[in-house]
Amino acid sequence: MLNIISPSEIWWNKVPGSIRLVAEVMNNLCNGRNVYLDASEVIPFGDSFPERVVKELRVTDGSVRLESMVDTGEAPGKLLVKMFNQEAHYREHMSYAAFLNQNGTLTDRLIHVVIEGDSRLWINFIKEYIKECKTCSVSKGLFLLEASSLPMVPLTKSERTLRCHDFVTEYDTLLFAGLILDNNTIKHSSKRYITALSVSFFNGDAEMIADFIQNFKIYDDPEVLFGSQFSDIAQRIWIAQVQELFPVVVRETHKIINILREEIQVALDYIKSSGDFYVDYQDRLIFKDGLLNANSEPIEDPDEMEIGTLKFLSHLRRQEKLPYYAVNRTNEYLLYVSDPELRKHIELLSKVRNRIAHGKVCPVEDVLALLGEQ
Repeated sequence: MLNIISPSEIWWNKVPGSIRLVAEVMNNLCNGRNVYLDASEVIPFGDSFPERVVKELRVTDGSVRLESMVDTGEAPGKLLVKMFNQEAHYREHMSYAAFLNQNGTLTDRLIHVVIEGDSRLWINFIKEYIKECKTCSVSKGLFLLEASSLPMVPLTKSERTLRCHDFVTEYDTLLFAGLILDNNTIKHSSKRYITALSVSFFNGDAEMIADFIQNFKIYDDPEVLFGSQFSDIAQRIWIAQVQELFPVVVRETHKIINILREEIQVALDYIKSSGDFYVDYQDRLIFKDGLLNANSEPIEDPDEMEIGTLKFLSHLRRQEKLPYYAVNRTNEYLLYVSDPELRKHIELLSKVRNRIAHGKVCPVEDVLALLGEQ
């Protein structure tokens, strides 16, 4: 069952990077600094961000009031005068910054502004407002700009620039995806795979990740799910499979080696003692001086075996050393695996390993079988 806490609450209350971001913003505001937040990448669950900041601020100052707005391109001072219904009191001989400071309109207020375009107008206005505040005893308000682009300008002691990506990392989105995925009917290895899949699909977009996980079923076939877009996201699926399925293949291979250690050693000794070794009707020479790995180095220890080699040996039968034209097979397999389920598992591991190693996406039925969901 999915966690009853909303994704937004999880993001702002449970994810370390998000918590650090809020704490740093709050720390600067508490010290009288206006904060310019570089949000060139969209802040996940941004609608809740200013409320979260103010909630923390009110722990130390209960009088703080939040005013959120979206930049319209209009002069910031004029926009604020309109916003607070001060047009009737404004006199044109004063600058907007001086007026707002002198009449205390912004006192104890946190002005949160979301800016899609150039933030230079707002930063220049805030700089002017800061200067006016130094000449007046009225307590000042503070600004929190959330801008997609910030200009390179000198900052005073009352200004601070923060960048979201300095706080929220890929680790945070992975953790977030794991916290969202709370389904007791899904095994741990499957949770890890779905988490990696969602993060790879949406490039760290926490809101998209949350929506995907809440609606995704482990039995869903991505090729069916994404239809004509599958080819566009196949590489992302493959990346998730490299991250989560390949380690499973390696781990399971070592388990099989431990189960079949004696049988593998017997096969290695037999191959090494047999000299030239021919197989199949084409009489291809495959073994000379023992079994070799991909680097043409002899394999002498069962722990050096790869899953593909295990599968290969389990299909070969022993044969006597005879001229190439007189190959004599026996009924004994080089590597005899008596358990049919184990043989099936070896086949699956080899298939998954080969597809991933060659940059191909594993079909959903093989993923389910590997993760134990079938």
